[in-house]
Amino acid sequence: DLDSGLSSFQDDVFENQLRVPGSDWPTSKLFWTDVTGEEAQSKEDIMCPAGWEWTDIWTVDLNRAVDEEGYEYCLDQSVGGFVPVEKTYHLCRRRRWVRTRKRNPDLRQQAAHQRMVRAAEEGWEYSRLFTTKFHLKQRTMDMVRRRRWHRKMVADNPDADAIFIIDPTSDVHETKKEKSTVCDSALIPLL
Repeated sequence: DLDSGLSSFQDDVFENQLRVPGSDWPTSKLFWTDVTGEEAQSKEDIMCPAGWEWTDIWTVDLNRAVDEEGYEYCLDQSVGGFVPVEKTYHLCRRRRWVRTRKRNPDLRQQAAHQRMVRAAEEGWEYSRLFTTKFHLKQRTMDMVRRRRWHRKMVADNPDADAIFIIDPTSDVHETKKEKSTVCDSALIPLL
């Protein structure tokens, strides 16, 4: 994209007209191109991209070698060679329409916040080395990452009490040493 990394950008589109030699310029047969001459949308159809907002309206660019109406002329549009002065043998003319847009800081902050939330949901932590401190936001020098998993204990029966007693008479943990004098204990929930 031409606008990547920029906080403001100027969109442009060229209004083109063709005529038969010796006739006036028609106003009904307009077509629109980009700077290279490729077909483009009309200025009314160009929408502001997501995350951007228009700062002004479409205006004719007079800061170039053009006449007082903003037109530049040539013999054949496919060859180019536009000049600011109209001659009777010129068959093509064009003028450049420009409109400035800037990044919407609110949408930019929202997008950054959404990226942070998504990263937190994924659970990745980053660090330069495994022996250094980990952090949530990835940096250019980070070489390792880890994902920390968290478990949550959920009761099978939400109505059950979460109180346990130690029953020293239980033989749940008995091993081969059945005759041991040390008594193992087990956790038994109170009912």
